[in-house]
Amino acid sequence: MSGAAPRSRVRKSAYKKKSGKTTFVSVVFLLILLVAAWKGLAYFGYVPDVPREEEGRIIGTHPEVQAKTNTLVAQAAGRASRL
Repeated sequence: MSGAAPRSRVRKSAYKKKSGKTTFVSVVFLLILLVAAWKGLAYFGYVPDVPREEEGRIIGTHPEVQAKTNTLVAQAAGRASRL
């Protein structure tokens, strides 16, 4: 009987160490999966890209609306420079 108790303790401590490694590997795998999913969504256009300086501050608008907005901003800047 006395031999059975130490074995169960050894197994429990070994299980805890293995469980910690498994948790770490699982978290790393999920983070990699999350990044891959985000990149996949961005590739297909479901995630707005980071705007470039020449595009202005508007993100995620229809191209026609963005073109008309840029024209309006340019017209306003032209009128402001005449004043």
